Amino acid sequence: MRNENHQHWISAGLIAFVWFSLLVICLAALRPEYQHAYKAINELGAIGAPYMLVMNTFGFIGTGLLMAMFAVGYRSTSVNRLQVIKPC
Repeated sequence: MRNENHQHWISAGLIAFVWFSLLVICLAALRPEYQHAYKAINELGAIGAPYMLVMNTFGFIGTGLLMAMFAVGYRSTSVNRLQVIKPC
C-alpha cells in the first residue's frame, strides 16, 4: 500500500526538469542582456534582477520541492526491490 501512494511522485523528477528548463528559457528571453553561454542561471534570481521573485520562488524553491517529491517516491517504490547486504 505504501508504494502505491508515492509511486506517482516519481514523475515529479521529470516535471522538475521540464519546469526548470522552461522557466530559465522564458525568463532569460525577457532579459536581452542575459546570455546562457556567459551568465550563470542564479543571476536570473539575483538581488535586483527584474524577475527575481519569480525565479527564486518557482525556479529554485519549486524545483527543489519537486525533486524532494521525486526522492520520496523513488525511495518508497525501490526499497522493497533492493537487497541489502549486511556485513558479517
